[in-house]
Amino acid sequence: PPVVPVISIQDVHLGWSATALDSHAFISGTAVATAGIHVLHVVAEDAAGNRSTASVSFSIGGGTEPALTAAKTWSLG
Repeated sequence: PPVVPVISIQDVHLGWSATALDSHAFISGTAVATAGIHVLHVVAEDAAGNRSTASVSFSIGGGTEPALTAAKTWSLG
């Protein structure tokens, strides 16, 4: 089965945010089914210019049984 990453960004004064999967624009809730290693990267900035980033890498197995591993890193402004 595919993996469905869901991103939630919360800030009272959010200025902007961007999400990318494997260096391509990504929409939260989109299914990812391609086998291999993937990197999901999120950047958010509030109205005052404080920026936070988060990345998670995960792999989807290519065999008959689904395999999923994930690791995350966070950098908060």
